Amino acid sequence: MVGVPFKHHGRTIRGGLDCAGIVLLIGKDLGLEIPHPPSDYERAMRLSYVMDQMRRTLDPVPVTFAKPGMVVVLQPQQSPAHLAILDSMRTVVEAVNEPDLMQVVRRPVDWSTVRGVFGYRGVDY
Repeated sequence: MVGVPFKHHGRTIRGGLDCAGIVLLIGKDLGLEIPHPPSDYERAMRLSYVMDQMRRTLDPVPVTFAKPGMVVVLQPQQSPAHLAILDSMRTVVEAVNEPDLMQVVRRPVDWSTVRGVFGYRGVDY
């Protein structure tokens, strides 16, 4: 997925992905039925909305039990909530929408911004 272009509401490798698209695509690859978020969700998602949606479809996990492959909810100060996949205990894969970078990237995880961790249901980590 790294290198795929960013696209708001993007759900495919060919068409581009956003942060929710990454979570949905991995779930689909795992054979899981994960409901799509409403098509009108905002680019700047509220933390309470994101956490509620994650609790409905994935299993919450204490941060201390996070493992690669799990979904992390990130929220740096003064920023909207954001989803990423924990690639290792040091990196995440995320869809970035920044002026100089609009694609899926692998970056170091800033654990101080992690607001929640969720595992895909039925997956043995």
